[in-house]
Amino acid sequence: MLPQSLGFYRSITEGNYQEPKSLSRDPNYQLYNEFTKLSHEDRVAAIAGNGYNTTNFRTEFCVPLTNRIYHARVSV
Repeated sequence: MLPQSLGFYRSITEGNYQEPKSLSRDPNYQLYNEFTKLSHEDRVAAIAGNGYNTTNFRTEFCVPLTNRIYHARVSV
């Protein structure tokens, strides 16, 4: 059994979810809208050039908790 101090999650119940007041001012929403206007080739290039696959990081330690779950610390 895993210790509870490793983490937790809280699911949003149907009655507690609220839509953001103004999506048009949300920077992520604006970036998404710009992304959707790109051609397919430009989208592929944008995905290949930013994000997780281009982030430089170093793994400081990694401990397997189960056969599919790991506890890791990385430096970005």
